[in-house]
Amino acid sequence: MLFENSDGTVQCFACNKSSPRVSFELVKKRTPIGQCRHCGEEVPFTPSTTGIVGPLCPNFGCSNYVAVMHGKRFIQPNQVLDVRWNLGLLRRAKRVGPSLLLALCGSEKDYLVLRVLQVLAKQDDVRFKFANPEEHRAALFLDKARKRYLGFIIWTEGKGGAVLRQLFTVKEARRKGHAANVVEFWVENHANRFKGKFGIEEPNPSALRLHAKLGHLTIEGPDAIGLKCYFVRSM
Repeated sequence: MLFENSDGTVQCFACNKSSPRVSFELVKKRTPIGQCRHCGEEVPFTPSTTGIVGPLCPNFGCSNYVAVMHGKRFIQPNQVLDVRWNLGLLRRAKRVGPSLLLALCGSEKDYLVLRVLQVLAKQDDVRFKFANPEEHRAALFLDKARKRYLGFIIWTEGKGGAVLRQLFTVKEARRKGHAANVVEFWVENHANRFKGKFGIEEPNPSALRLHAKLGHLTIEGPDAIGLKCYFVRSM
């Protein structure tokens, strides 16, 4: 699939250089093709259909991920979100609640699971941003009994202390106290290692209510006043 630039040249997916169309030759190549479960569209696994985590349905009204790329393999998104696919993380997890576990992201598999969950978060709220392992620390939380991921928490650490950047809980697991348990654990085990208040990046109304419930801030009319925290702008 060749897409011309405004000057008539074509950009190479491999080296990103632009060349005249005649510079490209047709070759025979076996390419995997998947079928979108949502709309039935056939999706060739090529660079032109590759999104953040893998091949993306080109149907504009769908934009469903057909597969997730792990190394040189393509696997089903549901397989990535199956806790049994990454048993190493399960062994490292710490108990946060009766059946709630939390584990720091450290391996390639951990961050791939995080990426897939971030895709769900992005679909839920476009303000979510993808974490960079070199800049952010992250942890996944999951239900031990049901063997399923419930969400993630992302933060940064520096001279100014710890800053909570993102907190996401999947829709079916909300309003059950999971977010509160995770934030309390994070404050006690990570934010409190630094002196002074911890930061919260541009909290939305639900986040403000959560932190007010935990005693980190107080809400007075339209204003939120930090008691144990302060607010920072998005990176």
